[in-house]
Amino acid sequence: MRIPSIAGTWYPSNASQIERLFFPWTEAHSSDMRPSAIILPHAGYAYSGDIAAEACSHVDPSPYRHIIILAPSHRLAIGAQASAEPSGDVATPFGPAHFSETLQKKLLALPHAVHIPQA
Repeated sequence: MRIPSIAGTWYPSNASQIERLFFPWTEAHSSDMRPSAIILPHAGYAYSGDIAAEACSHVDPSPYRHIIILAPSHRLAIGAQASAEPSGDVATPFGPAHFSETLQKKLLALPHAVHIPQA
């Protein structure tokens, strides 16, 4: 299982701390929206957490079979390549995020996709 390298630094490593932090932003929203994609800001929770939580609070994730998370590499310049995890799960404060092996193979088959463990 891949362990996040910055858990507890830019964001809490404890699920209950994250829930307390986001509660003011995620109070009961209802929506029939089922977007194909959500583009969220990528910054520390103190800077953009309210916007990310607001966007996510309008979407029910249950009908989705797959969720793909794209993020920049904070520790390594990888140029025009995209690094994809080849296998296994990723630890999160809310429990492991399970990867689809079928989807992983499809992602790694893309022209610029490689696995760079340090990314």
